[in-house]
Amino acid sequence: MQFLKQRMAITCAQCASELIEESSVCMNCGATITDPAQPSLEASGSTSLPSEVPMFSTGSDLEGIGGWLIPTAIGLGVAPFILLKGIYSDLVVLYGDRFQVGLSQKPGLAALILFESVSNSIFLLAMVSLNVLFYRKKRAFPGWMIAYLAINSTLILLDNLFALRYSPHAQMTGVIRTVVGSLIWIPYYLRSERVRVTFVN
Repeated sequence: MQFLKQRMAITCAQCASELIEESSVCMNCGATITDPAQPSLEASGSTSLPSEVPMFSTGSDLEGIGGWLIPTAIGLGVAPFILLKGIYSDLVVLYGDRFQVGLSQKPGLAALILFESVSNSIFLLAMVSLNVLFYRKKRAFPGWMIAYLAINSTLILLDNLFALRYSPHAQMTGVIRTVVGSLIWIPYYLRSERVRVTFVN
């Protein structure tokens, strides 16, 4: 089966005379013929090559609460309730009748528990403020979060070291978990691209 080549009728843009296929000059008026299948940049009104679609995503795609900021959001939501529980437990020990004998036998223990209660109260206020900064995507959030982690780890470490005087066999698991968590999260807030493009308000 043979395929016949269809000849397309082409006319000169200057004199409208029919042109011979594949000719570069009009035989009637001598005008130069431009291939209609390949229009020039000038004819199309464009002076530059079309831009290419980037292969890789840009930093702006990371904007928003996602990735490792999701565990941050969960921690910020849970922390106030944990702090409230700690404050309540401290106050029960300080003012509960059944603990007064034990407190009187260990001088300084009541002061240590009071210190814990006051610290937890301050941390509670700080955590509420951090939640506001986080969900409003404030530029100040990463810096204040780093400060909170550093101060919290330091005070918890000091508190547990003093507590060893009254309970030498106390577990340090919570302290280690807090310190290790801070060593992981502080560099994240300092270097994360998502943190940089999210907290800009």
